[in-house]
Amino acid sequence: MANVRDMTANLNDLIETTKPKLTKALNRSDDITDKLDALLAKSNVMMASINTSSGTIGALLNDTKIKDDIKESVSTLHDTLTRINQFKVYWNYDWRYEHAVRTSRVDIGLKISPREGRYYYVGGSNLANINDERRGTKTDYARPNQIDALLGWDKDWWDFGVGVIRSGGGARVTVTPFHKDPILGRVSLVAQGHDFGRNRTIEGRKFTKPAYDLGASVKVQKHVKLGARVEDIAEVPRYQSWINVMFEDTDIAYLFGLATFGAAGTKGRSKSK
Repeated sequence: MANVRDMTANLNDLIETTKPKLTKALNRSDDITDKLDALLAKSNVMMASINTSSGTIGALLNDTKIKDDIKESVSTLHDTLTRINQFKVYWNYDWRYEHAVRTSRVDIGLKISPREGRYYYVGGSNLANINDERRGTKTDYARPNQIDALLGWDKDWWDFGVGVIRSGGGARVTVTPFHKDPILGRVSLVAQGHDFGRNRTIEGRKFTKPAYDLGASVKVQKHVKLGARVEDIAEVPRYQSWINVMFEDTDIAYLFGLATFGAAGTKGRSKSK
């Protein structure tokens, strides 16, 4: 009994000692519960506001016009990025050596392909220093520093372009008749006609017929072709050796893609107004 009385006394002391702390802990738990209840109440109010059309977020979620505008913007961005990825730009370099007059011709231009099967070509042909002295004994009838600008289509074995060739209206066609053959597929034929209304005198000779050119090339490397051609067949045929170099420039293609992106953005803003 003495032990029981001692244990009871100790228990009473323990309760007296811990009671304030327990009371404080219970009070804190009540405060936390009250704060959670207040937070949940505010959340319910916010969710109710979102579910209605009041407020910015509610308008964004419930306004069908805004949804349609967002969908259209995403679709436009997707189309524009697709166009950027489709853009391909190639540098084209032609070096032709004319044996009769012992001089060379240089053509440089850009082939811009916005999508597969379609391209634009802009450049210069017969680029030369007009002050250079002629080395051959025969008369040189080629006009230096002319302009090329073509709209073209290509697919598999053919390539057709129409526009301006050497500063005169014309057309060009290139065919690769055996394009599927690993060996013969390297051989291509090219023909072009331009300056159809030609009526002028050059170096004392009268020219009245269109300029027709015909040539053939062999691809010896991914970017290089070797060939031969005859120019101005109808008037004064000129035989030339020919080297063609063409390679892709991804940096310029990226710039053209950005230009398309900007144009699409301007068009979209004009439409929205």
